[in-house]
Amino acid sequence: MAFLVRNQKKVKKEMNVLIIDKDACKNLYEHARKNPVDIKKLPVLPIGDNPLYRIYLGSFRVVFSFETQPTGLFRHLSVSLFPTKKGKFPAPIAVNELLKEFSFKNTDIQNPKDKNIVHLWIDDEFQAINVLEKVNDESIHKM
Repeated sequence: MAFLVRNQKKVKKEMNVLIIDKDACKNLYEHARKNPVDIKKLPVLPIGDNPLYRIYLGSFRVVFSFETQPTGLFRHLSVSLFPTKKGKFPAPIAVNELLKEFSFKNTDIQNPKDKNIVHLWIDDEFQAINVLEKVNDESIHKM
C-alpha cells in the first residue's frame, strides 16, 4: 500500500511517500512484542538507533516498541521523515495510517476516540511525532 503525502506549505511542493510494507511492519511488531523495553533500564542510545526497532517505509522512518512503565505496558510509535529535514514533520494522515498498522486503538492523532492515547508529542530534536498508548492484555497479541 502506498500513499503520497503532500507537504502542507505552499512555498515548496514536496511529496513524501509512505509505502506500507505489511511484512516489515509485522516483523517489527513481533520483535517489539517479544522484546519489550523496560523504561527503567533504557539504553544510552535512543531506541530508534537500534535497527531491530526501526524500519524505513518510503520517505518515513518508523520506530516502534512496547515499553514497560510503572503504570503498565505501552505501545510507542515514533515517525519522522527520512532523511530528516530541519523543521519538517510527518503529516498526521501518514502517522494515522501507521497507527493502524501497529494496532493502536486510536488511529487519528488529531481526534482521539478515547483516553488510551496517554501521550502525544513532537520531538524537535528528531523531527518526529510520537504516540504512546496503554496496552490491554488482549490487544498485545493482535495485529
